[in-house]
Amino acid sequence: MPTPNYITIYHCVLFLITGWSAVFVNPAEAQAVNIDSLKFVISANTNPETKSKGLILLLGQEQRLHPDTLLRYAQIAKSIGIKLKNSLTVFQAEYYTAYALQGKGLIDSALGVLNSNIGLHKENEESRKTLIRYQNLTAVLYIKKKEYKSAMAAFYSLLQDAEKRNDTFPRLMATSGIGWINMEMSQWETAVTWFNKAISISGYSEHTKRLSPVYSNIAASYNALHKNDSALKYIKVAITLAKAANNLSAIANSLNIQGNILIDSKQTAAAEQVLTEAIEIRKKIGDPFFIVSDMTQLALFYLNIGRPDKGIELAKEGIVLADSFKLEAKLPILYDALAANYKAAGKYEEYGAALKKIIELKDTIYKHNSAEALSELHAKYDVQKKENTIIQQKLSLVRKNSLIAGISALAFLALLLGAFIFINYRRKQRSKAQAEIEKEKLNTYRSVIAAEENERRRIAADLHDNLGSYAAAISSNIDILTEGKAYSESVPLNELRNSSGYMVSMLGDTIWALKKKAVSLTDISDRLKVFLQQLQNSYPRITTGVTEDITEDVLLPPSAAFHLFKILQEGINNALRHSGGTEINISVSSANSWQIRITDNGRGISEDETRSDNGLENMKDRSRKAGFSILWQNNRPKGTEVIISPSA
Repeated sequence: MPTPNYITIYHCVLFLITGWSAVFVNPAEAQAVNIDSLKFVISANTNPETKSKGLILLLGQEQRLHPDTLLRYAQIAKSIGIKLKNSLTVFQAEYYTAYALQGKGLIDSALGVLNSNIGLHKENEESRKTLIRYQNLTAVLYIKKKEYKSAMAAFYSLLQDAEKRNDTFPRLMATSGIGWINMEMSQWETAVTWFNKAISISGYSEHTKRLSPVYSNIAASYNALHKNDSALKYIKVAITLAKAANNLSAIANSLNIQGNILIDSKQTAAAEQVLTEAIEIRKKIGDPFFIVSDMTQLALFYLNIGRPDKGIELAKEGIVLADSFKLEAKLPILYDALAANYKAAGKYEEYGAALKKIIELKDTIYKHNSAEALSELHAKYDVQKKENTIIQQKLSLVRKNSLIAGISALAFLALLLGAFIFINYRRKQRSKAQAEIEKEKLNTYRSVIAAEENERRRIAADLHDNLGSYAAAISSNIDILTEGKAYSESVPLNELRNSSGYMVSMLGDTIWALKKKAVSLTDISDRLKVFLQQLQNSYPRITTGVTEDITEDVLLPPSAAFHLFKILQEGINNALRHSGGTEINISVSSANSWQIRITDNGRGISEDETRSDNGLENMKDRSRKAGFSILWQNNRPKGTEVIISPSA
């Protein structure tokens, strides 16, 4: 399993902006007025053709419109296009409908709209621009569904067509998209190579201002490679470009990546400020895909600042949201964050279950998106690119018959060489993918084994410390009896009986805890009732009882349950022997968390006693070992209250 820092960077993958069409050069206020003006013109205009053109201009600001608003105007544009029998307007309106649906988290619905309309366009320059956006958005949606092979095929198709036409804009989109897929597959160095290709394609043209997502992705990739200085350099460029374009989605993504870089650089306060700013922007956009990403990042942020309880809660909430919107692509990163927080919280059983789920998800991903399948697409693109080059050479040399034989032989050799390289590459990628899977499974197994071994060692040490002292006492009393020293015979016999009784009780409590994989709060409460019943005859003037308010039955690891029961035994014995009270009550409650209180109506307890009493020190020591919080305070109107709960 990747380390938390690696997970943090891995889950910062930036959504490739699908529009790319709007070039924003005015201040934010001027842009807001521009959109309002367009809305006014559209509502006031009665001419269908003029209204249609205004709608397409407004829809072109898709990155700045809420998905619900975008969907409403897209449907109006489609309706007018149908009345005017303008197929281009309908074709464009359906693209914005799909864009709005994916913004609402309806990925399959968006794909349905794209696939049902992509074959309806008429081949001309204006429709080809919209067709390019169809292809790009289709690939992006496949990435969101974790179907990398389909996404890669779409981007390669777009790239091949753009190279034939020497068209800069779709080449820029395709190379960025291929880099993004490699990034999702944790092929960081390959991803950086493709992103640099995108930057070199744009040069110093008007496309440079659209490169915020590319610079953000390079920053995230360098951070994953532990090159934090390079990551910070690129993310600053990304934020500057995103703000210059007033692209809210790009700004939020860039800030999230900057926050992760700051976390890795141990700049926690600065990271929290940046992540908070990103969340406020994200709320304005409302895309579930990114909301889940942000929840993952916050869960990991809580992990880094020592609040795994908050991280667990947030990761679980993200998993529910991802399931409800069928965002399968986000489940692995959410479970990674959940597992890391479980481990930090010492919840090893839940940690093991999360690791198991991660392996299942990754097995599914490798099955559907294997490195072999992606490399096959890459090799196919290379071969097709070479074939296109050969075709162009043949066309240019058609009048030079003397060179045809040489060109054919060269093409044949190139194909043979390509096939050899392709076969060798497939073999290496297959071995590499299998090795990674086995390594992941081995690391998971070792983590679980290590956690179990730590539990056994803690309990063994406790048995050694406690049973050892009683065994020594038994040995000493046997020596007294055998040597015939001047003691009453009943004294060592009573001591033998007491020591052996303590040992049997200790072993009984230990076996009770260890024979279960986990011990519920209800189990502990029931055992307390038995313990109090056994003591009742010895303290007939003291009334004892257990009250329960358990709405969610918490499960504890065996070692923690054992320590908790011994703490409760010690607290109850202290109250019986030293409080001087007539009533003792044990309250057991749990909702989001659990708490146990031991309350008596005796003389109370002083601060000096809590510092110096050996029994109380023993309770504190057990609490530290088990990860509990324990507090003594004077009850009102009189008595003592001991409160045990999980550490914050």
